[in-house]
Amino acid sequence: MAIEIRQEFTVPSSVDTVWEVLTDPDAVVSCLPGARLRGKIGDRVYSGEIGVRAGPVVAVFAGILRFDELDKSKRRARMTGSGKARAIGRIDLAMSSFLSEASTGGTQVRILQSLKLRGRIGLIGSSGFARPAADALFGRFAKNLRTKVAERERRSADGDEISGGRV
Repeated sequence: MAIEIRQEFTVPSSVDTVWEVLTDPDAVVSCLPGARLRGKIGDRVYSGEIGVRAGPVVAVFAGILRFDELDKSKRRARMTGSGKARAIGRIDLAMSSFLSEASTGGTQVRILQSLKLRGRIGLIGSSGFARPAADALFGRFAKNLRTKVAERERRSADGDEISGGRV
């Protein structure tokens, strides 16, 4: 089963600051409820896991995430990933993020995601549980991203050292 998700939201911060957060694997993972970065396994390639709830099923998917494209001049990032959960199935992800200056100030974030669900999770997803679960996860991601960007701006203004990995 495949799911296409298109979301847009505004972050009340500069494009440069939002870019810094969206290209920092530790920061991005901290914005995803139930996600954990386990380590860097190559150039722009990371291992991790995420807990997912889709209707009656709760599963932890372990896998990899790859930053395939980071183009700061075009303000575009592209990531792919895949994960497996025992007896549940596999999820493949392709995600592109586009940043632009919002007409009302701040940064307009546009994200396109393609999810492929295989195995039992695909069967559950086809029954209507996957879309609401994905939309809820994305909503929490957007809220957490706004908070993370605001924290980074506050630390930068205070002159504090900003910790976190870079791609």
